[in-house]
Amino acid sequence: MEHWIWDRETDEIKSVDFMTWSRWYEKANRHLAKDKPCEGVMVSTVFLPGDHSLGDEDGPILWETMIFSDGVLPHLDESQWRYRSKEDALAGHANAMVEVEQAIRERERMQRTAERRG
Repeated sequence: MEHWIWDRETDEIKSVDFMTWSRWYEKANRHLAKDKPCEGVMVSTVFLPGDHSLGDEDGPILWETMIFSDGVLPHLDESQWRYRSKEDALAGHANAMVEVEQAIRERERMQRTAERRG
């Protein structure tokens, strides 16, 4: 298994030996983006220190976006997308934020409707 590190200062990603990786991992800030659009909801995009491509030949998958909603948006909770490039991960994070913001607006609309009928 290859071990990967992301040097935030140089923006370099490289495969390294286990000891180098473990020293890096202890202190690494792996977040590329993190947003909390409302109470209980977080969209997080991180560098994955291990390749998640399952051995395909298109290169390593080292980035992941996930939605955590603590039950606020159950249909989106723990949704995840993985990417081969940092640029794709940033775009994916933005797309996830759009999806979350739409779901929040819909949830609020439904709550207002329920209150009016109440």
